[in-house]
Amino acid sequence: MSYADIFRDPGSIENGAIMFIDISDSTSMKEKETEATWLTTFGWFFDTIENHIHDSGGTIVKYLGDGAMAFYHIDSVAKAINAAIKIQEDIDVANHDNTVSISCTIGISQGKMRTFKTQKNGGTDYIGNVVDKAARLSGVASPKAIFADDNTINAAVMPQVSSKRGSLSQWEAKDYIGSQQQIMLKGFSRSVKYYEIRWGDQAYGVKSQYATDIAKETDIQTPPIPQGREREHEKTHTKNKKIGTVYSLREDIGCSFIRDGLTNQEYYTDNRFVIVGSIPLANDAQVFFLEKDSLKAGAKPLAAAVVTIGGTYSGKITHINSKNVQKQLASIELLDTTGNIMDIFAYLGDNSLNISKGESVKFEIAYHQKGPSALNIRR
Repeated sequence: MSYADIFRDPGSIENGAIMFIDISDSTSMKEKETEATWLTTFGWFFDTIENHIHDSGGTIVKYLGDGAMAFYHIDSVAKAINAAIKIQEDIDVANHDNTVSISCTIGISQGKMRTFKTQKNGGTDYIGNVVDKAARLSGVASPKAIFADDNTINAAVMPQVSSKRGSLSQWEAKDYIGSQQQIMLKGFSRSVKYYEIRWGDQAYGVKSQYATDIAKETDIQTPPIPQGREREHEKTHTKNKKIGTVYSLREDIGCSFIRDGLTNQEYYTDNRFVIVGSIPLANDAQVFFLEKDSLKAGAKPLAAAVVTIGGTYSGKITHINSKNVQKQLASIELLDTTGNIMDIFAYLGDNSLNISKGESVKFEIAYHQKGPSALNIRR
């Protein structure tokens, strides 16, 4: 039977989860270390992932030079997440013990895919959007991160998920799930929703290089400052825009604390300075904000005009750059309740002829090295 016939057969459809595990910066490792050293490290790594995947009921589909692809049945999605956590935990311990010096990224996606037997060796393989998404999520994750798409979280029995850190701190199921994020992945026409799986004391986020790739792909630039808005723009200049992670949420009194991951500077914010979107502010949420002076002497500086990456917002188009019709760049304005303005970079693309200055639009907040950018802009 030809592959075309196999793929047309409804019996080739399989519902499950795919997990990709990739060694971070493996090429650099091979250049810096002797072959005997990096081969020993790779051997330890492959033994570790194979043991955890096998023990959790998964199947290694294939090795990919510096990583592996595994399959889990639909009733074992939580086991896939547990295996990913145990892999990261073992690597963390081994690094501290100087057993190895290595890190990896893991991406998990769940859904329907096509399965087939390879013609030459008879092994089982999988193909489809789910496979591509898992690979892409692993590819954009920072070292030590575990990314899972929203289908994975919905399909997993999350109370079955555990980690060493979670057991010590008595985490609940929800504590293992970071806030929902959204990112453009290569080959996907729309942004992909995903969550970072928590397994230790911090979140790791996406690789900075991936944000650079997105900038090149969409050619997002800082739009020219409209006349008459120079003074407003001073408040929202790029240097005042910060990205951080919520590390302490006090819902009882309506305030939160945010930490800048680059400088470790801590900021205070409260409901007056958080712009309302589709995703409520939550612990471990990645946010953009404006750095402001503290509200009182001796207090932490203020985070104003706070927006959550991955959240959906409504704002007004305040400027459209009409000089280049092929690359329509715009500014979207968001305000907190005290009047602080967060300018969002927007690439209108095919919407350029349909959206005008002054219109209200909906969009998702995405990461960009210059600040928050807008994806999936619509009325």
